[in-house]
Amino acid sequence: SILKPRLVINVKHKWPNYCYSSRLERIATRTIGYMSTIDSRLLAILACPQDKGPLFFVADEDALYNPRLQRRYDVRDGIPVMLIDEATTVDATEHARVMAKIAATGITPTFTA
Repeated sequence: SILKPRLVINVKHKWPNYCYSSRLERIATRTIGYMSTIDSRLLAILACPQDKGPLFFVADEDALYNPRLQRRYDVRDGIPVMLIDEATTVDATEHARVMAKIAATGITPTFTA
């Protein structure tokens, strides 16, 4: 996408920086934020740490969702936080909302069991 920054490594300080190709990208990213993504190879093998089943990656909410346990795992800076203690259990209303979003947008599970 035009607004996706590319990752470069700052050699002097050895930490990652984001490099923008235009002033518009800098402004737009600062205004709307950067939606995290997960590498497709990693996404293909991600499973719930508790029941070992597939998850749904809801990118615009930066979350991996397990509908069987009604549990949400956050994705921070493109890194999934797959700790059971850090997961959030959602109520029935939130579960219905997330499942409707998954169905409406055609999100597929991380793998098929």
